[in-house]
Amino acid sequence: MARSSLRQHHRPSRGTQSQHPAQLALHGVECILILDTTRLFKLLDLRSNFLQGEVHEMLSRIQNLQSLVLQGNQLSGELPDSLGKLEHLEVLDLSNNTITGPTPASLANLSSLRTLNLGHNRLNGTKTSIGDVEAIFIC
Repeated sequence: MARSSLRQHHRPSRGTQSQHPAQLALHGVECILILDTTRLFKLLDLRSNFLQGEVHEMLSRIQNLQSLVLQGNQLSGELPDSLGKLEHLEVLDLSNNTITGPTPASLANLSSLRTLNLGHNRLNGTKTSIGDVEAIFIC
């Protein structure tokens, strides 16, 4: 299984934080992204950053995430079922990658989702029925 540019490293906690940090590599530059799920981290927009690998299931730990935009990268592999845990997610844009496989049925759990763009990938299988989504782009 290919590893994503967003990967988890288990390191000792810093201060009062109990979450494990993640290492994020963008354009050869590495930085530490602390995923403290108790904070109000609502937007993650990494469009057109040349990210490679799979969409990592660790993203589902960002409990208050409302917008996830990973459009225009080089992401591949199947979407993790854990994306269905992002109960506050309103916008999910994973378009213009090379993601394969079926659309996870767990996306039907995203009751807050209003915009879903999975266009221009290599998805196959049956399309998932997703609540009150206003705009769905699946090609």
